Amino acid sequence: MYGALPRAVFAYGWIPFLIVTVLCLLFSVVYVLVHRATRPRYLGTTTITILGLFFTLISSILVPLDVFLISYMKNPDGTWKDWASTDDERDSIKNSIMYCYYASYSVILTFCFLIFPANFFYHGASEEASFGRKVCRSIQFTLLSLFLFSILVVAGIFIPFNGTPPSNETELQKFEWYFYELENNK
Repeated sequence: MYGALPRAVFAYGWIPFLIVTVLCLLFSVVYVLVHRATRPRYLGTTTITILGLFFTLISSILVPLDVFLISYMKNPDGTWKDWASTDDERDSIKNSIMYCYYASYSVILTFCFLIFPANFFYHGASEEASFGRKVCRSIQFTLLSLFLFSILVVAGIFIPFNGTPPSNETELQKFEWYFYELENNK
């Protein structure tokens, strides 16, 4: 798959990505530890928050890596470089980046609609509640969160839009256009 890739692609693309990934992890740890509440401190909550922030930052640094890898395939005159002259090689690089995006956004959605709500509602119960009561409350509200997620997905599938908003309009006019489209496409 990556047999013909020059080492410069790894050196200029993936090594800086790995360095920035480590920096994102360090930033997440320091940021959460500095800004967390003084009492009560739960190790699990702190860890989940650090991981959530870390994965969100990772998804944002995928964009420069994507731009670099795709643009590095071409010469300045617009022709393909020798190692990227075949469709298979270009597609393998594009697919690897696409899978990174899918994995990153899947992890973020899992955190947003499953892990964060479960953790929040577990610790949101009163301190004197039993472990079983806390878990039941957490599961109950986490299922509600998953239900809301499924409503958003279904609504996104079935809400039709015909076209794009006018480009020479103000933001308010574009926003009104969306409501106009929703009313006309019932």
